[in-house]
Amino acid sequence: MTGLPMAGPADTLPGQLGTVSMSSGAKQITYNGMPLYTFKGAKPLSTKGNGVEGKWHVIKLPGSAVTSTG
Repeated sequence: MTGLPMAGPADTLPGQLGTVSMSSGAKQITYNGMPLYTFKGAKPLSTKGNGVEGKWHVIKLPGSAVTSTG
């Protein structure tokens, strides 16, 4: 991954996207400083894995939290 993650030009988020460097030197995308992950084997837009072992949680945002300006 290169560059900084950003919401699309027509989207606004209530929090801040960023990155953190992992021990391998790779970058991990963060939201409000917390690393974001996908659950292995989950399809796009899937909530598979939510609540597994009390560690995996879907980021819950109301529809009004992400607004389109375009």
